[in-house]
Amino acid sequence: MIKIKYFEYIGVISLLLLSIIFTKKTAALTKDIDEIMIEIKNNYSNYNTLGMDANIIDNKYIIPGKCIKHVNIYRSYYEMKKVGFYNPDSYIYKVVKPKINIYNNLDKYIINGNKEIPNIYIFINLNYANINNLYKYNFTNYNFIVNYEFYINNKKIISNLIKNNNSILISNTSKNNIKKVSSDYLIDINKNIFCYNNNEDDNYLHICSKYKSNSIIVINSYDSNYLYNIKPILSNGVFLKFTLNDEFINEVSSINKYIESKGYIIRNVDNYLGEC
Repeated sequence: MIKIKYFEYIGVISLLLLSIIFTKKTAALTKDIDEIMIEIKNNYSNYNTLGMDANIIDNKYIIPGKCIKHVNIYRSYYEMKKVGFYNPDSYIYKVVKPKINIYNNLDKYIINGNKEIPNIYIFINLNYANINNLYKYNFTNYNFIVNYEFYINNKKIISNLIKNNNSILISNTSKNNIKKVSSDYLIDINKNIFCYNNNEDDNYLHICSKYKSNSIIVINSYDSNYLYNIKPILSNGVFLKFTLNDEFINEVSSINKYIESKGYIIRNVDNYLGEC
């Protein structure tokens, strides 16, 4: 009697296991013949991107690389099933940073954005002398360079700039000041701390790297004839620094329109300088 029951249990368990295996195979087969899955498998390779290492120049300067992005087929499938149709905007990616990147080379100056991506980065020195011009144009996706004193004493202005998708960079200051800024509540909004380095000050570079901050220098700096000067040098990832004076305010709309007419996008460094 015991032996009979034992074999009955074995039989039930075997049927359950077979049922589970059959269900999984049926589900897998169902996915494979689903129209969304067919579309994904036919198209996903077009959305994979090859990565590239950051470019190090003279062991002192660096240009960001690009992350590897591979479509996660099954996660993308389940995401699209939620809405019921194929949509490449719903692809979910596995992202891998390049081995050589700006985050493991904090001891180098970033001098340009990625040269394969059509982004332009505009930097503006903001101080007490030109602050009134700040209110004459609705700046967005710009990068404002401020010193520590201005940052600490103008939190409302800084916060409003950040909320309008601008980035804030801290110019040359002391170790203690960078430490204070790195723990400041505004940085949570700003996502990253970027240091702006005047005159390639290696001491400031070291201070910033200690607090996990990238350092930026800009070679193309102008204080007049802005549109005329930038026309011959526009290229993917280029850094431009302008003076916030009356002439710039008069030209800023034309500058933005010209840049966009050439197929470039004006970007802030917080969201668009990184490799992923």
